[in-house]
Order: sequence, then C-alpha cells, then structure tokens
Amino acid sequence: MGMIMRKMLLTAALVAAISAQAMATRYPILGGPGLVHVQSAKVGPGFGFRTINAISMYGADNLNGLDSINDSYIDLWSHNSVTYSPMRGLGLTLSGLGHGEKWTFANAASDQDAMLGCPGDVALSVKYSYPLKGGMIDLALMPKVTIPMGSEGTSSDGRTLVVDPASQTGKLDFGAKVLADFNLGRTTLYANAGYMTRGEQRPQVPFGFAGEYGISAMFSAFLEASGEMRMGAAKDTSARTWYPRGVGYDRNELRMSPGVRFVPFELLAVNLSADIGLSDVTAPWQLVLGIDFPAAAGRAAQALILGGIAGLIKDRDNQVPMKGMITFPGSDLPGLVSDNMGTYASQLPPGEYKIHIYANGYRWLERRIKVEPGKSIKWDLTLKRKLGNVAGKVVDAATGAPLAATLSFAGSSIPPFASDPATGAFETQVPPGKYRLSASAAGYQSQEFEHSVRDKSQIDQVFSLQSLTVAARPSPPTATPSYPPRPPRGTDRPPAVTPDRPKPEPKPAPAKMTAEEIDALYKTGVRQFMNEEFKKAEATFQKVIKADPGNAKAKDYLAKTRARLKLIK
Repeated sequence: MGMIMRKMLLTAALVAAISAQAMATRYPILGGPGLVHVQSAKVGPGFGFRTINAISMYGADNLNGLDSINDSYIDLWSHNSVTYSPMRGLGLTLSGLGHGEKWTFANAASDQDAMLGCPGDVALSVKYSYPLKGGMIDLALMPKVTIPMGSEGTSSDGRTLVVDPASQTGKLDFGAKVLADFNLGRTTLYANAGYMTRGEQRPQVPFGFAGEYGISAMFSAFLEASGEMRMGAAKDTSARTWYPRGVGYDRNELRMSPGVRFVPFELLAVNLSADIGLSDVTAPWQLVLGIDFPAAAGRAAQALILGGIAGLIKDRDNQVPMKGMITFPGSDLPGLVSDNMGTYASQLPPGEYKIHIYANGYRWLERRIKVEPGKSIKWDLTLKRKLGNVAGKVVDAATGAPLAATLSFAGSSIPPFASDPATGAFETQVPPGKYRLSASAAGYQSQEFEHSVRDKSQIDQVFSLQSLTVAARPSPPTATPSYPPRPPRGTDRPPAVTPDRPKPEPKPAPAKMTAEEIDALYKTGVRQFMNEEFKKAEATFQKVIKADPGNAKAKDYLAKTRARLKLIK
C-alpha cells in the first residue's frame, strides 16, 4: 500500500472518529491485542480469540429497599472478541459483552428474582496499525460501530426486569480510539485515547496508560491506569449508595489494574489481574481473568527493533577517509561498502557481531561490536597501510667511509630520500611490490639493486659506491712471471718440506654497541611493534636491553609486546 493510500485511510478514520457517536460500557472497546482496559496498537496475525472476565462481590448493602442492610450479590462481566487480520497492519474485530448478577437477600420476605442476565451490544471495530521509527513506535486508529441487542434485562423465566444502562444504550452508535505502543526492548508502553457518546448521557473520553515488562519468554508483568471521563453537566441523579453497582452511569470512572501474563506455549496465554477502583462509580475491586488463543491474540509479536552503526573508514596514520568494505563473518548479513569519502551506515538486528574491515592497499582488521535495539553507534574504523621496510647503508667502496647519497625507486612515484651524512644509514617504508632501488652520490658511480617487497618484510641493502677518480685511473701493466728452469729428467728433486700449520688466533670479543647503534636498534623494534610484528619486536627489544640494561623505553615496549603476544595466543 502506497504512502498516499495510507494517509487517505488515516484521514478518513480520523474524520469518522471525530464525527461519530458510540456507547461505552464498563469495559472500553477491545480490538485485538492488549492488556485489560488498555489496547495495543499492534495487530495479531490471522485469527485470534480473547475473553476478558471480571468478578466482584458486594455485601452489607440494601438491594431491595426493605429494612435490611445485609444483602449481597456477585457481579459478573464477560467481554469476548474474535479478531482476523487479512493483511499486515489491518485487523477486524467482532466483540460482544455479557453481564450477569447473582443476588442474596437477607430479608426472607423479599419476592424479587435473585438472578439478572443481560446481553451487551455486538461491536465491530477496525484497527489500522502503522509502525514508525524502525519499529520503535506503533500507531493505530480503531473506529467502531455497535449494534444494540436489546435495552432491557430479562429474568430466568423470561420476565422483563430493569433497564441496564451500564451495558448498552439501545442505539446504533459509532466511535474510535487512537492507540500507541512504545517498544523499548523488554518494556512496552501503551497509550489510548478516544471520544464517544452514550446516547442521552454525557459524552465520554476513554483513556488509558500502561507499561508491560517481559520477565522472560513466558512471563510478563503489567500495570495500567484507565478511566472514562465525562464532558458537560451531569444528568444522573442516582443515589450515591448505588454508584459501585454501575447505576451511577453518568459519572467519571477511574481504576488501576496490576497484573501478570503467562504464555505456556504459542497457542495460549493467560492474563490475571485485579481492578482497584479510584472513583465513586468504579467497582471498588474486581478480579479479572483473561485467556488469549493463540497468545498473539493478546500480544502481537513486537517488530524487530534494529540498531545502527555508522562512521568513517580512515587511514590510521594520516586520518584521511577512504573507501572500504565491512563484512560480518559467521552471519547472513550482507557486507557494507563505504562511499568515496569513507562514510558507512547500516541498520542491524540486535546482537554481537565479528566484523572484518578491508581496503585496497591496507591490512584487514578484525573487531567485535555489540548492537543494541534502538541505539545507534558512531564508530570510526582505522586501517594500517600494507608496508615493507627498506634499510641499509651507503659507503665508499674503497675506504668504507659513510656517504651522503640520494636514494630513489626508479620508475615509481615514491619520492627520493637521502642517507644520513654521518652514518650513511637510510630507512624507509614502501607498499608491497617490485622495486629498483638506486643510490647516487657526487663523485661516485651510481649503484642499483632490485628487490621484491612484501607486507611487513625487511630488506637490508648496503651500497658500496666506487669513486669516479679510482674508476678512471689506468690499471698497471701485468708483469710476466719468470719461472725457474725445470731440472733435467732423472735428477733428484729436493725433499718436500711440510710447513708448520699456524695456530688459530683467538676470536675477538664482540664489540660493544655504540649509543647510535642502540638507538637505531630501538627504533627498529618500535617499527616492528607498530607493524604488529610482535615476535620480531620482542627479540629486538631483548637485544637493546642486553646492550643497554638501563634502557627504560625498551623495557616498557618489551612489556607491551609480550602483553600483545598473550592476547594473540
């Protein structure tokens, strides 16, 4: 159904509600799911049957006008409804009301009948429900028409008794109510309001507010406050002593109803509650028993309330947004793709999810997220570029002295960089790929090497540049060796002398690392830690601490590295 059609139906129903007239009974109109006096804006699926039955007892009263104040009676009300939903969001309800009384007279001389039974009107209501805010709110309009079944009560032998205006007006009437549900997870809040008339009585405004809390899948508890307010001047002149029995029909009614709902299985629900009267004409107390068949006839399944996630996918180093993708492994949810500005947003069912984040040229990331109903989480995700490390030295080939050289990756967009003039050392990070790395220095021949760089790999390269002066110097002539004449055949050769083998020289003790070398090694460990190469970082920081036992920064990073390794295991 299109949006225009929805608006037309809502407008038509609202006009009918404002211009209509309807009867009101001790029980306001019921249409499909609800509690006792307060209805739900939801529509149950398919067919459903509800019966709401109330019983109250009165004693120490005067019912027959004789000299007695010890009369008593039992008051019974039964409201029954059948609901059918031909389509989503639309429900049709046929309902009827029955009222009965059983009297006990203390004065034996009384010849009044001790029983009273009267039918209520047959009512037809239509409920149109519309969800809002992603299912957090349900709004419904429920117009109604009543068809009178008679205006007088009858005794068991068919004799006409008193008119029972608490049950019906005897006229064809119309009316409507506006219903709203606020779905807050386990808690649902209900609100009802309407406008209707009762024949010759004052117009009536029924209202109700309630809250229901789901203790478990089988139990829930609710508390509702409801009433019927009268508008205009009072027309009822009944004695105040008759108010509790419904004779004071032209008065304001107000009650509070705590209760519980039990759902043993999907086909049945039982509601038990008590009415506590808060006004003169409201019954002081009533026990109310409700039965729903199936359970959804009393409480329709709540629409799934989604949660939201939104944010940016960004570069971890420079915080620049980028296009990326989010997947949900282990679930049936489709992946998300951010736009070119890195923005992503989605509505998800409540729950805990494992997510993977990807982007071209970046290391994928795994995170966990908890989505709660009705809540939106802003979560910026940062990814680390895929990088390999290239380091080394540039030295003079003849003397080994460090050189200040320019290094470049031929044929790539990576800008050139320089080696340290004091140490000849260089270091940089590049994306994975094949590179031709060249080094050049003034007065020296250039040198080039080819390398394949992988993510998190380490390339170490030493450039030994040849001086152009040395390269241009001519080579000295090769001297022709002079060999001694071979002795004639048969002459004795001198005995061979076996030279003494030199004794192996003792290995020199390893040289101590300089402060510059310790600092360079420490920086290497930090880089490995940032690249999540925790095993390598652990070994590097151990070397730093061995060379410099008092290095507090290396000790701190070693502790962080081992903590990360424990998490990975």
